[in-house]
Amino acid sequence: MSVISSQRLQAIDALRGLVIIIMMLDHVRETFYLHHQVSDPMHVQEVEPALFLSRSLAHLCAPVFVLLTGLSAFLYQQKYDLKMTREFLFKRGLFLVILELTVVNFAWTG
Repeated sequence: MSVISSQRLQAIDALRGLVIIIMMLDHVRETFYLHHQVSDPMHVQEVEPALFLSRSLAHLCAPVFVLLTGLSAFLYQQKYDLKMTREFLFKRGLFLVILELTVVNFAWTG
């Protein structure tokens, strides 16, 4: 096992933070546009430019999160050997599935 010094890459954290802010703004947009219900926020001719821009930016969030997940897994694998990386990612994925089935499911259904 080769361990390289642990140092966070601030550019990755900054990009993740930016995407979280964009997602947050998109999720609360219904609060601001409650008076202006539209069938499709991506229809250019029916919506305000700010709403269209916020929805367009929000469409970039999921691909960026997937990219950052892959990048993080790659960087983790650079620090540790492949076996440890596989074990860590498997345990983390299993933990997230269990968390979804218990806590998140309970939060949605009560």
